[in-house]
Amino acid sequence: METFSKDELAEILKLALKKHGDIVSEVANVASKDSAKRKLFVRGLGWHTKPETLNSVFSAYGEVEKADIVMDRNSGKSKGFGFVTFKSFAGVVAALKEPSKKIDDRMTVCNLSTGVSAPDSQQVHGRKIYVGGLPNDVDSAKLVKLFSQYGEIEEGPLGFDKKTGKSKGFAFFIYKSEKSANNALDEPMKTFDGATLTCKLAPPKNTKNKNGIPSVPSKNGTPSIPTPAQPLEGNMWAYSSPLGGFIPVGNLGSPLFQQAFSKQR
Repeated sequence: METFSKDELAEILKLALKKHGDIVSEVANVASKDSAKRKLFVRGLGWHTKPETLNSVFSAYGEVEKADIVMDRNSGKSKGFGFVTFKSFAGVVAALKEPSKKIDDRMTVCNLSTGVSAPDSQQVHGRKIYVGGLPNDVDSAKLVKLFSQYGEIEEGPLGFDKKTGKSKGFAFFIYKSEKSANNALDEPMKTFDGATLTCKLAPPKNTKNKNGIPSVPSKNGTPSIPTPAQPLEGNMWAYSSPLGGFIPVGNLGSPLFQQAFSKQR
């Protein structure tokens, strides 16, 4: 057996598990002895979600040994993720059959804590959309309901302020498929609770222009000027249909405005 690679042995074990139920039971018994294999990482949590809520949600899949929310040492606020440890491996298996779960009006995602904690930008590119123009007191439940009509949401809304738990004027949603994301972008302008929302395909993480400002591409991938939560360099922002996006107004002579306007032309 030493001549086989780890991947080859894993493939052999998969085939054996499919054919022999007794091997499945033995694997579960071994896994249950290791707390790391009974522990799930949960991301996308709301800043107000409590450990008790996490415990309640995951108890539906098996007896929970421990549920924790990771808190910021300085602010004492949630970091938006936590961990759930089951008393048996069976609870983990049941919970992972549907990784996305609605917790406190948000769609969250769980995976084994020993696995990858969060997808990289390439994994979600094409499935992640940016939503601008949100009011600060946006109702997360209503927002999820609005964007759920276009397809299954894997995670979101994301991007809320870590200290206050309120919207910063924008949010992100990750869909389970690119088709669902495209459905949401068919009509990029949406009316929501009296506000006009602007939806675009989210850029890969840390994509910025030469001024260091995050670039938010449109559906066809063409970069456009983002909708910031706060004015930049003393400028105010407004939507301009002819130019195809949000542009800075107010301080028309600033380098930021001149650069932005020249790019739109």
